[in-house]
Amino acid sequence: MLLTNYEYSNASTALALKTTGADTYLAQGIKINRATSVGSVYVYLTPSGTPGGYLYIEIQDTSNALITDGTSLGVPVTSLSAGWNEFTFDQDARPSLSDDTQYYIAIKHSGYTYSAANNVTWACDQSAPHYTRGVGKTYNASWTALAIGTDFIFRIYSGTRTTIYSRLNEVEALMRNLTASGRFTSATVPTVSNVMDFEDTVADMIDGWLTGAGVTAPLTDSTAKNVIRSYANHCVARECEMTQNTIGFTNQSDRTRAGAFNILCDTLRKDLEDGGNITDALLDLEDSISIGGGSGLTAGMVDKDDRDDRDDDTTLIQPLFKINDWKRS
Repeated sequence: MLLTNYEYSNASTALALKTTGADTYLAQGIKINRATSVGSVYVYLTPSGTPGGYLYIEIQDTSNALITDGTSLGVPVTSLSAGWNEFTFDQDARPSLSDDTQYYIAIKHSGYTYSAANNVTWACDQSAPHYTRGVGKTYNASWTALAIGTDFIFRIYSGTRTTIYSRLNEVEALMRNLTASGRFTSATVPTVSNVMDFEDTVADMIDGWLTGAGVTAPLTDSTAKNVIRSYANHCVARECEMTQNTIGFTNQSDRTRAGAFNILCDTLRKDLEDGGNITDALLDLEDSISIGGGSGLTAGMVDKDDRDDRDDDTTLIQPLFKINDWKRS
């Protein structure tokens, strides 16, 4: 799940990591609105020429020290690509962040030598920076705010999965009956960690349904994701409501909510199973997203007109499983 970000559409320039003096290292202040662990950090970098050495991503506290359970993630500079670069923490080494606490994403290096022709830059916004949860900093013997207002381009995710069809704030809007503040926390039932797990599980479940319908999964196109977002929110809300069923629902309202969430979730499953309007919309979207240098292929390989002939046409890529394979007898 995306925790906080400042997108590349805001970028106006880029700053290079230097070897000495100002900008030896660079950092971006961040805050998140819930206690959780970090699965991955994305930063928008551009290597130029043939810079060497290693780059390291750290999450630091306000003393500019690695947070208590943090780790420094290093990669060879030669492995970097121009654009989003992902740094993923191991499952058992994810740094834990507290609610509404100032941290910094810091980029450091070793064995790296800056020159005008060989360097790595981090995209940033110095035109109209408006990230409200921290500021860009530079290192020259100590960390200081940049003279010009700066926000660097980044994304931070919890867990390791980045394809989530639901949105936590929208699930929370559906589940206000379970939260005093309108937000899931470590003290609610379910906890925010439980809900994130539900989001992962629901995304896996929907990907299975999509595959069975001949739709390429996971979905990557933002429009396609929006087609099923409401259904995914309701599937997650159903899981949240079921946490209240430990000794049986206590009132009719609980049963009604669980039933309503289940109906919309099941609507998506049945549509994908039967090739209904949602399936057709997703397949039509795939037809409009071409891949690979004019190859003529589409992202899904199978359009809706070919779907009924898939079993007889061995030239079409076949899904490994279909929904019918998973039906209970």
